[in-house]
Amino acid sequence: MLKVLLTGATGQLGQALQISKPKSIELIALAHRDLDLSKKDECINSVKRYNPDWIINAGAYTAVDKAEEEFATCHSINAGAPHAFQEALSDTGGGLLQISTDYVFNGEQSKPYKPEQPTNPINNYGLSKAKGEIAALELDKSIILRSGWIYGAFGKNFLKTMLKIHANDNKNMSPIKIVSDQIGTPTTSMEVAKACWKSLSLNLKGKHILHWSNSGCASWYDFGVAIAELGEKYGFFKKAKDIIPIRTVDYPKAAKRPHYSVLDCIDSKQILDLKQIHWRESLIEVIYQFKEGKLSLD
Repeated sequence: MLKVLLTGATGQLGQALQISKPKSIELIALAHRDLDLSKKDECINSVKRYNPDWIINAGAYTAVDKAEEEFATCHSINAGAPHAFQEALSDTGGGLLQISTDYVFNGEQSKPYKPEQPTNPINNYGLSKAKGEIAALELDKSIILRSGWIYGAFGKNFLKTMLKIHANDNKNMSPIKIVSDQIGTPTTSMEVAKACWKSLSLNLKGKHILHWSNSGCASWYDFGVAIAELGEKYGFFKKAKDIIPIRTVDYPKAAKRPHYSVLDCIDSKQILDLKQIHWRESLIEVIYQFKEGKLSLD
């Protein structure tokens, strides 16, 4: 039985990984209260204590805008923790599956990013994750798995926010403004979890960089319109609010975002032997589960 230590157990991906865990996995799921990823000693001691075959480092500092001011904290978690794990695992012989992001790319190209392309982040969050990748790849037994625009049943995310706005703000019918010039791939946390477990089951040797997301691409505006249409169709609200597309410059944020961050998953698809599901198909499935009461919007 493979022993896996999971960080970020209460996060979106962490919860999806626990629900989808194969029976052949002995999982040690640690939340922030159990392991502070900003503290090197705690990271090293967790490896010594549990001696895992693999660590899935799903914990992260993800406040993209706050990272512009809190870079030291962001860096200590997103780059420092992988470095500490790499240092400890070099002694124990375990492997590290480091979850990373499409934000390691600058978004200036107009075709999907391949795993082997050089990173060039444009914000502090992306920079910290890129440094975390470098640290993880110092370990001989390591996997970088990049994804982006993750949403799903757990935690705060764009889908749940949009459904709540449409459902709870009926008296205020002013339109919702959503950015239309940032392009990526909405991806469910369960899809990323599926790729994580499959990559470990293959017992990959050496160092690997994988990309995994739902298929297709969309702007945040496209994603928001799809949520509104499906939310209305499945009865979350009688009438969706109007949605207006805006440009990034009209919605200023502290951190720059890549205008295009679609990931090329073709090579990873062959390695993992997994079927990619179109983002809209997955969206329908998740919304239906909310409607049937199998998932909670809280």
